Amino acid sequence: MKKMNGQSFQQELRKKAEAVLQMNPSVVRQIHSKDVQNMIEDLQIHQVELELQNEELRRAQLELEKERDRYSELYDYSPVGYFTISDKGMILEVNLTGADMVGKERGFLIGRPFSQFIHRDYQDVFYLHNQELFKTKTRQRCELRLRRVDGSEFYVQLESIVAPDLEDHANHMRAAVSNIHERKMVEATLKRSEERYQNLYDNAPDIYFTVAQDGTILTINGFGADYMGYSRDELPGRPVWSIVHKVHIKAVQKQVSDVFHNRQQTKELLFHIVRRDNSLLWVHGRTYLMINESGSPDELLLICRDLTEQKAAEEERMKVERQLQEIHKMETITTLAGGIAHEFNNALCGITGNIDLLEMKFPQDQNIREYMESMKASTLRMSELTSQLLAYARGGKYQPKNVSMNDIVIDTLPLIKRNMDSAIRFDTVLAKDIPNINADLMQMQMALSAILSNASESIVGQGRIRIVTSREEADEAFVKHHHSLSPGLYACLTIEDNGRGMNEETRNRIFEPFFSTKFEGRGLGMASVYGIVKNHNGWISVYSEARKGTAIRIYLPAIDAVIKEVKRGETGMTCARAGTVLVIEDEEMVMEVSREMLKVLGHRVLEARTGREAIDMILNFDGEIDLALLDIKLPDMDGGEIYPLIKEARPDMKVLVCSGYSLDNPIEELLISGVQGFIQKPFSFITLNEKLNEVL
Repeated sequence: MKKMNGQSFQQELRKKAEAVLQMNPSVVRQIHSKDVQNMIEDLQIHQVELELQNEELRRAQLELEKERDRYSELYDYSPVGYFTISDKGMILEVNLTGADMVGKERGFLIGRPFSQFIHRDYQDVFYLHNQELFKTKTRQRCELRLRRVDGSEFYVQLESIVAPDLEDHANHMRAAVSNIHERKMVEATLKRSEERYQNLYDNAPDIYFTVAQDGTILTINGFGADYMGYSRDELPGRPVWSIVHKVHIKAVQKQVSDVFHNRQQTKELLFHIVRRDNSLLWVHGRTYLMINESGSPDELLLICRDLTEQKAAEEERMKVERQLQEIHKMETITTLAGGIAHEFNNALCGITGNIDLLEMKFPQDQNIREYMESMKASTLRMSELTSQLLAYARGGKYQPKNVSMNDIVIDTLPLIKRNMDSAIRFDTVLAKDIPNINADLMQMQMALSAILSNASESIVGQGRIRIVTSREEADEAFVKHHHSLSPGLYACLTIEDNGRGMNEETRNRIFEPFFSTKFEGRGLGMASVYGIVKNHNGWISVYSEARKGTAIRIYLPAIDAVIKEVKRGETGMTCARAGTVLVIEDEEMVMEVSREMLKVLGHRVLEARTGREAIDMILNFDGEIDLALLDIKLPDMDGGEIYPLIKEARPDMKVLVCSGYSLDNPIEELLISGVQGFIQKPFSFITLNEKLNEVL
């Protein structure tokens, strides 16, 4: 109705009254003017009421439209796809989410069969779902696998009800479709994980029990049941200690109690369990407390590993651990001995060098020569002491040469026999076909001396020591029992005595660096023997019984090189051509002696006391530097760091490394890298000249 103000309404009413008057004037005249006025006012009030009602109606329509829009948005954008499907299976209505699920717009889907988007393996599931729905008229659920238009597949849960259509009076299906693909994938992964766990649990090479708080066996894995001779159903329900040997029952009961009541997460125990045939298994049991969702202890997992056939391996492992502990002790001694030897030999280098210089300066003075000979003997002995110290600490091969094992015995035995009881008889059997070895002669003599000294100490009164050299071929069968050896040819040295011998405990400790007994076993010298043999890539064994003597065998790798015969008695000395020598040395005494020796030999001497000073001189010296005499240890860097810098700056310059000691790797690595030679401190004038001749 068109809205009008009061004046317009009166005008309209007057027009209508005039129209009525024209139609029936006699009737109109009878109406009193006051009545007309009242009627007009009533009509005005009624008009206002109508206008208010219309305004309320318009507001209600707007609210209804808003609610319809909200419902439409909720319907279309719900995370659930909504489908209305006829009893014939055709899609009558679908929200936007449902259309997105199958990958097509809504208009394309209307009128198409819903089964078109169901995987063929789930067609029967949907058919049975529909039958049950329309039969019972109750809410139904099922899981389906749908196919999108692009061919991809996903899992959904379909929940449907029957809803009658008021227009055609037919029953339709209202279906809510939820995407459960991720959940299904998680469930599948969880199922596979559970299957893998169950498979691992059943087939693990250990016996697995789950045990309740009262000790009752809840489950046992398949392997464990078979291994013990039971079926999987026989043991559950029995106390776990019913299969434990009576000696260990209390210990197992205490372990179960401690785990539950003291909340010990893990605990370990060694005990015997009894198999069905009454045979015993020595097992290592480990328990794990299982906590339920409420945080209370639920059950425990007991894992038993059979150790019956592993006792020997365990004993071997403990033996190796003890050896490793001794190796750590040895490494500590090595560090100490190396430092002492380095400082000691630096001091000796100054003494021996100055003695040589004095002899050259006063060659005709007989008195000085006699004193010098005495001093030389003392320095030689001190040098040998440092070598013994390093060998005890498993030092390196300082000056290895190609030698014969027979020559080592022949040269060493007369020196040792002087200090031994004359009642002891020495027998030697030296093989003619003995192969050569590459060894440090002084260290090998020291090793032989230590063995013979210990052998003599084990003999009371008259006795015999037998020394045998032989050629030995180590095959695969032999090296299986001698793990440090590789197949090949070896020179073998055997020393046998008929002394007191050793018991097993003493024999097992013979190579310990801190073990010594003068009456039952070998002294501290055997630790140095072990170090020398090992650093020559050899192997040493000891066979001994109490009161039955001892036999020690040493295997050293053979080499093919032929030993050159040395012509004795040649005392002439040839000097290398004169050149420029850079001495890199931080010890002032060694620097002074080296400088004087080199000057006597006709060389020009440059000096550097640190690695950085040496590199600066090499880079900035205007002239040729023929050779660097490089100390392996300097205050700022070691020889391994300096050598590459030298080669980079002057590729043609020769390098001769010197050191008071060597622990194999530093010197050997430098020699492999290209260093021309090594000279050990303390070195004599003659030795220095020989090395210079070799290098220059």
